[in-house]
Amino acid sequence: MKNIKSITKMTGLTSKTLRHWETVGLLEPQRDENDYRLYSDADIARIFYIMSLREFDLPLERIKAVLAEGLNEKEALSQHLKRLNAQMSHLEKLVEHLSLKLDKGEYHMNEKDFELLKSKQLRENEEKYGSEIRQQWGDERVEQSYKKYAQADQDKIKHWTNVK
Repeated sequence: MKNIKSITKMTGLTSKTLRHWETVGLLEPQRDENDYRLYSDADIARIFYIMSLREFDLPLERIKAVLAEGLNEKEALSQHLKRLNAQMSHLEKLVEHLSLKLDKGEYHMNEKDFELLKSKQLRENEEKYGSEIRQQWGDERVEQSYKKYAQADQDKIKHWTNVK
């Protein structure tokens, strides 16, 4: 069993990071009689696994889901690569669109801006709540909902957000 100080030296992580990972449910170190954290070999292996996933910018929420689902690193990274490629594609479209707007001197929101905004909202929703909503409602229903939202015009979305 190793204490938090030896783990920070071993990993290069800060004690604050380790405590945060514990707070969000990624780690569960044992405690000694003075309530100091003690990390087992399994905890240390888990820390290095989390570090490898973080190296590829995988969000902590997704790492928690990966650990809970028991996915292997290849599966988790493959899914994350898919999300990163979608983000990159979105950013490329955004850069191209913004460049055109600036070249033309158009500074107000048009239909293209609205489509990019919807795309961003869908991506952010998936990043924040994707695992949870897919678990509750299933992939097919979530995809149908996303498709309906993506096809909606400004008036329809305004109506949806104003319904009480």
